[in-house]
Amino acid sequence: SPSGTPTSYVCPAADDAGFPLGSNDITSSPIFCSYPAFSGEDPNDFFCTYSKVTGALIEDHDAGFCPGSAV
Repeated sequence: SPSGTPTSYVCPAADDAGFPLGSNDITSSPIFCSYPAFSGEDPNDFFCTYSKVTGALIEDHDAGFCPGSAV
């Protein structure tokens, strides 16, 4: 059977409130996805973290607006 590459997850392009993805790190575990409310905002103000292995939401630090899983 073909070996294939392991699935890797990336941050959703926007959160459920419609804020676009800001700084992010998909090499970290868990992956880090920031959704700043305005340009230049501290990336740690509003962020979501996701499992690098399953894509599942780990931490919603985005006022409840984190999408349920990474993509």
